[in-house]
Amino acid sequence: MQLTALLTLALGLTATTSAADLATTCRHKIAYLPANINKFCSQDFTVPSDYARNGLNWGPINDGRMRVTGPCSPAQPVSKDVCVRQMLEVCASGGPKGGGTRYFGRNGCQAWTIVPPKKNLPLIGLGTRGIKRGEEDVDEEI
Repeated sequence: MQLTALLTLALGLTATTSAADLATTCRHKIAYLPANINKFCSQDFTVPSDYARNGLNWGPINDGRMRVTGPCSPAQPVSKDVCVRQMLEVCASGGPKGGGTRYFGRNGCQAWTIVPPKKNLPLIGLGTRGIKRGEEDVDEEI
């Protein structure tokens, strides 16, 4: 009984560490992408559904997009935690700006896609809560 509890704890810590590593890798690509992943994954949904297909437009001028599409039948539920984990996997394994597509779900019927924005917010320094970006610089670039 104790071995089972210890094994469960160890596997849970491994999964947590891996999720943290994915978030770090993703944050190094685009600092504000994990926050947008959390925003998109703030509710449970099913694939297919309007929420999953419409996804989230993000980035300085909302030209980036993340969404989940697929012809899953019957519709497959996606929890908030699974959503965050799988979007972080797309970002971490994706291109230099975190863009890409990975397939998940039963029979790989869910296409998880991140399209990065064309422009990044310029880095202006580190604050006590992490990286801050200057929105006043974005107006000049646009």
